[in-house]
Amino acid sequence: MVKVNLLPPKERTKKQVIRENLMAVFLTIIAIFIIAGFSFFLFVFDGNLNGQLQDANDKIVQQKEKNDKYKDVEKAISSLNENIERIDALRKKYPEWSSVLKDMTARIPTTIVLEEVSVAASTTSASSQSKDKTEPIILTFKGLAFDQYEIARLKESLSGSQYYDYVDFESSVWKQEKNRHELTLKVKVKV
Repeated sequence: MVKVNLLPPKERTKKQVIRENLMAVFLTIIAIFIIAGFSFFLFVFDGNLNGQLQDANDKIVQQKEKNDKYKDVEKAISSLNENIERIDALRKKYPEWSSVLKDMTARIPTTIVLEEVSVAASTTSASSQSKDKTEPIILTFKGLAFDQYEIARLKESLSGSQYYDYVDFESSVWKQEKNRHELTLKVKVKV
């Protein structure tokens, strides 16, 4: 079957223009709906992504805080392990401190009152010390004595000990308010 358009050409063109205009309006409306739907989808998707991004950032911040705590704990453990190693090294390289203290108390005359005994590593430079060599320990005695003779006796008594390399007399000053001599001795512990 063949269709024949019997309308005059002017009418045919009007109907064709109307049909084309309706088609254009229809396609425009469809395009607007598609763009609006896609925009709505992007808006919802963007909101969802922003929420997920914020959650991820919060988790990252929390994890960093946990990591910082772990790092602090690791530093504390590392420091503790180093101190334990030092203590073990001291135990292996130095004499038993209880023996040193017993010997010290036995050698101090009863007329001398020790006010302070401090322990420090020697002040020799680190460059002159090798890693395997043990740093000498220096004991500093501070106390009170009635006269210089007692201080000399203390120095001589400590010099005779098997635990000390040398005893160095630092000072002795008469303190009027205490009515005694204030003394300072330094002793190097044998390694």
